[in-house]
Amino acid sequence: MRALPFTGGRFCYQLALSLALALGCGGGVWADEHAMKPPGEALTGSMSETEEGSSQAPFGVSRWGVSLSGYRYAESLMQITGPAFGLRADRPFAAADRSFMLESELSVGYADYSSPVSGDINGLLRIGSAFFVHPGSRPGATWIPHPEFGLTTEWTDLRGRSTAGKVGYERFNLSLWLGGSWEISDAQQANVMQLRAALLLAGWQRSMLAQAGTQYRNVTNIQRRGLMISLEQPWQWGETRASIRVQLRAVERSNFASAGADTVYEPANRSAELNVTFWQ
Repeated sequence: MRALPFTGGRFCYQLALSLALALGCGGGVWADEHAMKPPGEALTGSMSETEEGSSQAPFGVSRWGVSLSGYRYAESLMQITGPAFGLRADRPFAAADRSFMLESELSVGYADYSSPVSGDINGLLRIGSAFFVHPGSRPGATWIPHPEFGLTTEWTDLRGRSTAGKVGYERFNLSLWLGGSWEISDAQQANVMQLRAALLLAGWQRSMLAQAGTQYRNVTNIQRRGLMISLEQPWQWGETRASIRVQLRAVERSNFASAGADTVYEPANRSAELNVTFWQ
């Protein structure tokens, strides 16, 4: 099997999109995320009321917080892991005479890349963002979810040379999600847990393959099938309000696209994140 790089996009585009939305409301290429035809040949180189003192803010109220998280992204032949620091904000707004809630998040972290094919490289920069919009009123029954529309982005700078001498490149993903969230509260309405489930509408994985060699050109693969599930539990220490969240995501293989010297695709991938947020 021959190996090639990762997929990516531009830092300025990622950062501009994230900030605007959050504040307004030589060798080969690393090969574990792409494969060439024929299959098997890899590329070188993816308003609920709460009691006073509750760790959960009342529904429909603005709040913000800082977060710490651990992240793991995996494909069959590689993985990216690392910590991140982030900002989160919930902000109500009105549109078309209706109320809505925007949940936004921006995280910046370092990640380590490892692959039995392409080698290892540490200290990579990774920036992610997530935005979810849902109606600003509680459903009539607890089992009915808040319908939601979501947008997530992920940029990773894999440029550099790995321990195996492979050359990496930037990768950028933008994905649209449709799903719902449920609020699960205890008898006193003091700790409202949130369950979220969403299906992938479409994902665009941009690979800056030209950074890995002149024989390649930048390419965008489209992902059509995926699932995201998260569970967030609030808790409190004295006056400190916080929450812990576990999020899992699975995305299936993309379409094929020509990258110049080869035809490439994004393999199926899985990711997991553990996040702790301290709310203000």
